[in-house]
Amino acid sequence: MEKTAKDWRFRLLFALALFFIVASIAAPVSLLPEIIPSPDLIYCLAICWLIRRPRYVLSFTVISATLLCELLILNSPGLWSAIMLLLCEYFRLNSERISRLPFWLEWGVAAFFFAIAQLSYHVILNIIFLPAAPLRAIVLHSAMTALCYPMVVLVTTFVFRVTKPSLKEVILFHTKANERKI
Repeated sequence: MEKTAKDWRFRLLFALALFFIVASIAAPVSLLPEIIPSPDLIYCLAICWLIRRPRYVLSFTVISATLLCELLILNSPGLWSAIMLLLCEYFRLNSERISRLPFWLEWGVAAFFFAIAQLSYHVILNIIFLPAAPLRAIVLHSAMTALCYPMVVLVTTFVFRVTKPSLKEVILFHTKANERKI
């Protein structure tokens, strides 16, 4: 019972963090110069939390925030949300494996998948004849997102106290899962 309440508290915290990210995107003020694209903080936060504690992240909240952002910045709604859903489920399924990697490899995996997702988004938009950003903008956007990922990890770890599971927690989880199978 206590574990479920804790899970829901962190899910609410995650949803509030996404709300503040969406609100900052909707704000008419930008702190970055116009030639520098803003990073995708929704992606960074979602992937960071999915690697550390996947049960705290509901796909519905990520998709809702992504769809709302697409509507606010007048992108084609749904495509990036669908790509984010695929990314979230990939990281959810592989969270245990990725969480054992050293941070620099985790960072590389997150940056690599974001770049691939951005290229896929660009290619799909070109295939269906919708306006797409130039390749230079996609590379800059991917680079900015990759550069912001460590900052999101720091905030997640030291402010929100969402950390990778310890070896004891992993062993306990697998022991309980094996007991249920028997």
